[in-house]
Amino acid sequence: GDAVTLDLTTGNGHTHSLSLTAQQVTDIAGGFEVSDESTSNSAHSHSVTFNSGGGTLPPPGIVSIVLPATVPPSTDTVPSTATVTVTVEGAIEETLNWAITAFASGGSFEPLSGSLAFAAGQNSGQFSATYTAPTTEGTYIHSVTVTDSQGNEVTDTFNTVVTGGEAPPPPDVDGVVGPPFHPHSVTIAGDQLDDGVAVILTLFGAHTHMLSLTMEQVINIADGLEVMEQSTTKSAHSHTVTFNMAG
Repeated sequence: GDAVTLDLTTGNGHTHSLSLTAQQVTDIAGGFEVSDESTSNSAHSHSVTFNSGGGTLPPPGIVSIVLPATVPPSTDTVPSTATVTVTVEGAIEETLNWAITAFASGGSFEPLSGSLAFAAGQNSGQFSATYTAPTTEGTYIHSVTVTDSQGNEVTDTFNTVVTGGEAPPPPDVDGVVGPPFHPHSVTIAGDQLDDGVAVILTLFGAHTHMLSLTMEQVINIADGLEVMEQSTTKSAHSHTVTFNMAG
């Protein structure tokens, strides 16, 4: 069942090579018709068929496409994502190739294509892709195509509805605590950045300090700008805390 490269020999002294994938070898062993093209030599190639007129693979099928009913729009700084899971069926232990075509300006998928090898004794399986919504609300129609080793293919469409709700909050941002150097940690949470109001944070460690940030500072941190502020004093010292430290 491994991929092989075969030599085509002729009576006039030249040869061609024929490469077969592992799936094609498996299909030939199962009695299915398999055709492929040889390499070129002397300005020509040959189409080679095994099991001519033999069995054909059952065409692949798309059983289901599952994704959330709606996806919030992305923002300019924070992507909104969802998982799309596709269940497919075909021949037992078959390997299928798949590809997603995204609607223009309707978001993106990662990955856009791939292959799926069914487990031993199985004739179905699943693959997933991560959808990143656009910043504009709307209903976008995408398609997915599944192809087998004999060139049989099936295509189905699905919609992503980008609307309503709130985009996920930005990620948490850790502050860098300056000297005197002893262990402290401080984090402003994504929800706090999303709220965009003044906050008071705690520097945790063997002892604590407090850190007050104005509304403007919180907004700047959310926008990725460097912000520095001094903590309260404890044990005769304080710390300078930097968020989004440059360089």
